[in-house]
Amino acid sequence: MPTPAFWGAPAGPCWEAHIPAILGWHTAVDGATIRPVTTTIVTTPVDDAGLLLHADDAIAQACLTVMRLMEALTRRGSSIAAVVAVRVHAVDPAGASDLVDVVAEELVRRGVAVPIDVVDAGILQPGMLVGLAADVRVTDRPTPQREGETI
Repeated sequence: MPTPAFWGAPAGPCWEAHIPAILGWHTAVDGATIRPVTTTIVTTPVDDAGLLLHADDAIAQACLTVMRLMEALTRRGSSIAAVVAVRVHAVDPAGASDLVDVVAEELVRRGVAVPIDVVDAGILQPGMLVGLAADVRVTDRPTPQREGETI
């Protein structure tokens, strides 16, 4: 019996279903086996209180988002080696080549070379020009490290 299409996945014996993006948790389904594959970590150039840092400075914001990614990975007991792909969310995607270079340089400096795509972020908030989304390999479901943190 063919597997029904689920959240836009094609029908067939092996398909990937995505739990709603709010969870950021992707699961591969192969017959009766369900195993975690990746989670997406999104970082922005804000401090621990959520206040924007380096307003209107895209390069500084790009560096900060990589730092925030490192912090998020550490909180989850993971490392930069688990990153499999990165998306730079830029307010000006046409002029984002410098941002990609900065992010790639920061990742390579830490021993990781992964595909980096640029997507249009629209207007995030006044002064915020960059965000980062990293797809990260996981073997176990991460657990929240701080009170109120969601995964």
